[in-house]
Amino acid sequence: MTSNRGFTLVELLVVVAILAALLAVAGVFFGRYIGTGEEEAYATELQDVQTAVTAMLKDSSAQRLDSAQTGIHDMDLVTADNGTLLLSNYLYNVGEDGFILSGCEYSFTIDGKVTQQTPP
Repeated sequence: MTSNRGFTLVELLVVVAILAALLAVAGVFFGRYIGTGEEEAYATELQDVQTAVTAMLKDSSAQRLDSAQTGIHDMDLVTADNGTLLLSNYLYNVGEDGFILSGCEYSFTIDGKVTQQTPP
């Protein structure tokens, strides 16, 4: 008499169904955390940009930006003191080309107020 050891097809299907149900539940919870993390990262970046603008204006003799800017990705375009102060020099989260890495767009008023448009 031979003895076959192993799992039947039904047993394997039950295990796969249980694992699929657990992954479906876990996916919902992880999706919520990922969305929350992106929102928090954008809010932190806005605060960093506002702080950098404040520091740049503090160093500026005119205490204002050279011009208002709208829809800016390139922080090299935001200047003070006739272009001698670049906002990208006050930020750590920009690439070598001066572009913001998150993909957000920023608008600046002459007095240094910053608004953010997050990516879709």
